[in-house]
Amino acid sequence: MTPSRRSAAAVLPALILVLGLAACQKPAPPPVTSEDMSMGPAKARVTVVEYASVACPICAKWHNEVFPAFKKKYVDTGRARP
Repeated sequence: MTPSRRSAAAVLPALILVLGLAACQKPAPPPVTSEDMSMGPAKARVTVVEYASVACPICAKWHNEVFPAFKKKYVDTGRARP
């Protein structure tokens, strides 16, 4: 194999990896606006987006059993904005 072919053979897998990773990146979610339902300070360092279903028993259990402690620890202290 000639030096130019050897160099191309070494670069090609790396180029394919970079292009593949770029194709897999997802766009950032839209920012939270005043029209969205939210609680907590608008300038909190962390914004939590919740996806839940009113018909889902696991979502209901989380809302009833876990969310109160989450709210007390993160939302009420201003550390997060759900």
